[in-house]
Amino acid sequence: MFNKTRKYGDTIWWLQPWILLAIGALIGDAAKAYMEWKYAENPRQYLATISELCLAVVLAIGIITAAFFDLI
Repeated sequence: MFNKTRKYGDTIWWLQPWILLAIGALIGDAAKAYMEWKYAENPRQYLATISELCLAVVLAIGIITAAFFDLI
């Protein structure tokens, strides 16, 4: 029933490859930050990983909202 209501060219946004890659990267970095928090010798190393993750998310959102700086 779900597929009967879709047209041929319509896509499901959460099955797009870039969305799946972004989700995988977020989960991987979050797991890395958790492991650094629990087991790293430097107790503040996880903060650097979390800040890198936040910077990547902000950069991705900025690029997408700016329409890739009018390249597409």
